[in-house]
Amino acid sequence: MKEYNIKLIFLILLQSALMLSTAGLWGVVETSEARYAEISREMLRSGDWINPTLLNIHHYHKPPLTYWITTVGLKLFGVNSFAVRFFLVIAYAIQVMLVHSISKTLFSRPRLAWYASVIYSTLPIVLVSVRGLTTDAYVATFVLLGLFGWIRFLKKQNLPYLWIAVASLASAFLAKGPVVLVVPIFASLSLINIFTPPRGYTLQYIIAGLLFLLLSLSWFAFLITQNKE
Repeated sequence: MKEYNIKLIFLILLQSALMLSTAGLWGVVETSEARYAEISREMLRSGDWINPTLLNIHHYHKPPLTYWITTVGLKLFGVNSFAVRFFLVIAYAIQVMLVHSISKTLFSRPRLAWYASVIYSTLPIVLVSVRGLTTDAYVATFVLLGLFGWIRFLKKQNLPYLWIAVASLASAFLAKGPVVLVVPIFASLSLINIFTPPRGYTLQYIIAGLLFLLLSLSWFAFLITQNKE
């Protein structure tokens, strides 16, 4: 098991270093990436993290989590393409670790988990999603983290994992909206055949549902109170 953990760390560090070293080699020329980058730049300039703008016009097409993360990158590294893509690489590294952890939890086979992480880390669709700024990389990261928390909760019946799942899926919601629930819902239904949902947690499930609504709808609710239109 230790051997595969070392291999995983080496794989993540190598791929992440390669991505970071090339993250600033080209500008934000693709239309979607340029749009997200400009909205984040305007957010950094204005200091208004609630009302995203594009060319100084309010832009409410997507929830703001991707803009927030990108704005932090711009604040840390300056207004450049490396700053725009920095946290995409971090998200990629977390995704690979989560795929490894989920596989090991489900199958208890370190070698299988290692293969799963290698396959995932080299999938073209994954690599494309983390090389250009959109919501996809962050949504995938939070959905995987949510599934990781839910699977660990089902297996170990440890409440902190339930809160991890709730907070992660709420974060995904704040990046993309309700569409992010599709994969977790179907994945959770399939997991019923593997793990029996723990009983005696009715109150915790209710609290988890309320917490999800509180976190996921927080920006929307605050926005409505500030701007009735």
